[in-house]
This record gives sequence, structure tokens and C-alpha cells, in this order.
Amino acid sequence: MTNPKNPILEIAKIYAQVYPELDANALHKTYIKVAQHWEKEANKFSKPVTFLIIGEATQNLGNYFYNLLAKITPFLTPSHFNCSSKEELIIKLRELDTLIFDLYPLPLPTPYYHKSKVKHSIGYEKYMTEYFKEALNGKVDENTIIVVRYSKLLKRKEWGYFNKFWNNSIKKNTELKIYYETIAGSFYANSSAIDRVFEINSSQLKK
Repeated sequence: MTNPKNPILEIAKIYAQVYPELDANALHKTYIKVAQHWEKEANKFSKPVTFLIIGEATQNLGNYFYNLLAKITPFLTPSHFNCSSKEELIIKLRELDTLIFDLYPLPLPTPYYHKSKVKHSIGYEKYMTEYFKEALNGKVDENTIIVVRYSKLLKRKEWGYFNKFWNNSIKKNTELKIYYETIAGSFYANSSAIDRVFEINSSQLKK
């Protein structure tokens, strides 16, 4: 019996085939480091989360949201939730029963995902679906609200994969489109949308 293939490594190999400048093994090793930070936070939730914020992908470990040593990026800033530091922001999101999850597992800049050619590669959808299943098993359920950080993700083929995964594995119904909220802004996240989605306001978040 053959050993099952590692979906993340297989995705990395597909990207390396399409983009020769990429090293599949190096990408996989960086992913593991990023995933360790995500899993540390995800494991703090004892039941499925209320909100799942969908991001694109971190470019590297040095700017990953759940890496406390990483710099703050426009993805989400402490001011969006009236916090004074990244650590406080992560705690606040935890209190709001909110977990952040990247649509793409590999730490790469946006150009590799925007209008990417890998979506035509054999096995790509299968391995992406396995990534979703393995990462989100037990972390979400049919009551979890999807919150999309970037509206551009809704046009990506991978969003379609996620949509199909959600309806087949989580919702288990025949809905054609996944229900989601969006907090997309022109560059930074939309503060008004954040207040609306999370039903919060400044007075509630101030200590």
C-alpha cells in the first residue's frame, strides 16, 4: 500500500513546475513554520469558531499574522478592533471566537496567485481540497460565518474550490453559493464593515 501524498508538498511541486524560480521543498519547509503558528492559535479553540476570516496568503513568516514577532500589515491592524498591539488584537479576535485562515497555504506574494496558471494543473483542486479538510476539521461547522478579507478572492478559482468544499463537507447541502460577509476595503480592511459583521463598536471594545 502506498503512503498518501502530502497535499501541501504536492501543491508546492505544482507551483514549482509552473514557476521554475520556486523551490518546492523550501516552500514546504516555510509552510510548516507558518502552520505551527496557525495551529498554536487554532488549538486554543475547543469548539468550532463563530467567525472564520479568509485571507489570501502570507508572503513569508516575517509578516504572518499569528507570528507575534512579525510586523503589523494592512491585513488587519490593532486599530480595526480598538487594540493597541498585535498581541492584544489576537486576544480580542479570540474573545470574538474568530480564527483567520488563508485560502492559499503557500507563503508567496500575490502575483503568484493572481491569474495563476496552476489552476489548470492535474490534481491541484484535489490537493487544495485536502488542505481545507485537514486544516479546518473540527475548527468550523455549519454555523460558522465566513468573513472574506479581500473581495478579489471571490473571483479566484480557489474560492470555487473552497465553496465546493464548504457545501460538500461542512454545510452538506445543495446551495450553489457559500454565504459570506466581506470586510474588504481599498487597502486596509473596512472598519465600518468590521463593526457591522462583528456587531461591535468602540465603547464595547474599550477596556
